[in-house]
Amino acid sequence: MKVHVRYFAAAADYAGTDAEVLGVNEGASVADLAAAIKRDRPDSERLARVLDLASFLVNGKRCEPSEILPADAEVDVLPPFAGGSAADALLRIEPAAGVASHDWPSGATRNYFGKV
Repeated sequence: MKVHVRYFAAAADYAGTDAEVLGVNEGASVADLAAAIKRDRPDSERLARVLDLASFLVNGKRCEPSEILPADAEVDVLPPFAGGSAADALLRIEPAAGVASHDWPSGATRNYFGKV
């Protein structure tokens, strides 16, 4: 069955698209969909991390990963926006160099110097 997926914020950046249509088996759950997205992009560790932290809306309603997807579902992938973020999970720390870095999808890098 087909599922219409929309990605927002960091999820869209790391997926490389704002939306796509994916095929999943009937009876697939939201967790199954997330696993399929990860399988389709095995080189995108960042997207996988965002998916692990994301909230999902199915046809406009928040749902749990175990929820079964209806046919022709519209699924929104919403990364955390406040109270922590995917950016926190993607922080690269190099204690020997005294540096922590975060690479943004736009190509910018933020560096933190000092005691790490």
